[in-house]
Amino acid sequence: MVVDPWGSVVAQCHEGTDICVAEIDLEFLQKVRMEMPVQLHRRHDLYGHIHVKSKGIIDDRDTYTFGQHTVKSSCVFYKSALTIGFVNRKPVLPGHVLVSPIRMAERMSDLTPAETSDLFQVVQTISEVLEKEHHSTSATIAIQDGPDAGQTVKHAHVHILPRKPGDFAKNDDVYEKLEKHDKTPDGAELTDPSKWRTDEDMAKEAAKLRTLFL
Repeated sequence: MVVDPWGSVVAQCHEGTDICVAEIDLEFLQKVRMEMPVQLHRRHDLYGHIHVKSKGIIDDRDTYTFGQHTVKSSCVFYKSALTIGFVNRKPVLPGHVLVSPIRMAERMSDLTPAETSDLFQVVQTISEVLEKEHHSTSATIAIQDGPDAGQTVKHAHVHILPRKPGDFAKNDDVYEKLEKHDKTPDGAELTDPSKWRTDEDMAKEAAKLRTLFL
């Protein structure tokens, strides 16, 4: 027996040995599950969050807050219950992306246990897929937590960089590059848009990456 989300029987076998077939719209099914009120009405302040790698709808909003910046939904390629993955406007290496909590949280210590767990589950998922997509052998996963650690965006986030042999003369040069890639020579935050990728270019990359997580 096949039953739709509202309890209607859409296909049913006869008595005895039989096979029934039903056409299932997985995209619509996901939409219905996301819109079910049970999770929306849950008192998370009392009962916490319950989700295991659940995926969200990326384009249910036009933009996402990323510290003092705004990320267009077209640049987001992955969304879970509490976390997003989005392309980088100034990548250090091909495939360099960012993962951050959806809720504004400046430091890692500001995250709830649920957000911390979800964030690193998403980092694990994205890193594995990016390694295959870029035919890389490893990945650098880095966090700059606080201004003295090189953090310029006031929103906790994780860098994922697919790595290949010889991509830097010295392997640890990647950390120096990360430290300087979004700053001016005097160490201030880089604010010149001409130094960034275009929205169109980032949206094109994000659209391609979305297909890897269907």
